[in-house]
Amino acid sequence: RAARSSQARYPVVGQPNVAALEKSLAVYDYRLANPDMSLWEMWLALNPHLSREIDPKYLSPEKVLNIPLKKATWTATVSRYCKKAKAMIDNTGHGRFPDLSN
Repeated sequence: RAARSSQARYPVVGQPNVAALEKSLAVYDYRLANPDMSLWEMWLALNPHLSREIDPKYLSPEKVLNIPLKKATWTATVSRYCKKAKAMIDNTGHGRFPDLSN
């Protein structure tokens, strides 16, 4: 509510979710630091507690078949975080934060 009535030269757009902003920036920074790493490997590096979800020795034979789907999901998630972070960074340069529009 305060953001809508702000008279600031560059007011905050919407209500920022600090936890989501922090995670987006962490993924984006990790991507910049490790450009050759695959996206699903990045997600696993940022969330090491998920490593058992793709380790065949901990999974049933049925769940082993889902490993490619799990990796595809993680790839899409990292890609989405990077796109959002890039949009926010670009829009911040234009005086709009945290704006995700192009």
